Amino acid sequence: MLAGLRCRTTSILSASQHYQCRHFFSFPSNEPTTFSVTQRFNYPPGLIYGVVSDVQHYSEFVPFCEGSTITKTDGDGNPVEAVLKVGWNQFNEEFASKIECVKDKSVVSSAPDHSMFNVLYSKWTISPSQISENACNVKLDLEFQFKNAMYNMVSSQFAPAVSQVMVDAFTKRAHAVALQEKRKVN
Repeated sequence: MLAGLRCRTTSILSASQHYQCRHFFSFPSNEPTTFSVTQRFNYPPGLIYGVVSDVQHYSEFVPFCEGSTITKTDGDGNPVEAVLKVGWNQFNEEFASKIECVKDKSVVSSAPDHSMFNVLYSKWTISPSQISENACNVKLDLEFQFKNAMYNMVSSQFAPAVSQVMVDAFTKRAHAVALQEKRKVN
């Protein structure tokens, strides 16, 4: 069994010699993969919060999101539950997501009952910039763990790139929303 393989040295090696062992496979840990991206946006926190919490429009600008429907809102109209459909090549999944919004500060989502994931969690934290009131700092924390160990091994290699693609998509959307708001004023 591959998991039981261990590197061994023999008594032939002297104390000054080193035996280097490399495994052909690296086995994923049982811990979820976590990744964070922080970026400064040249838009006020309220605009960025509006883009991140606008879940019903994710399918218009979030890569791999083919459908996004709000199924429940709170008394202030913030999304509390949504159904997202994501796809890439032959992989297509639809799942329910629980959402917690704190106006102009954060959007947290999780998929507690997903068929492919043990853990699927994201948190957008928005904080005002100390430099300008028309800018903010945004941190995206992702945590995920597939139920399939092979998916975990492969996906952990792509987490940084996928996280940056997501932040870039939200950046472009924020720019488009800012332009729309500017046109309304003029």
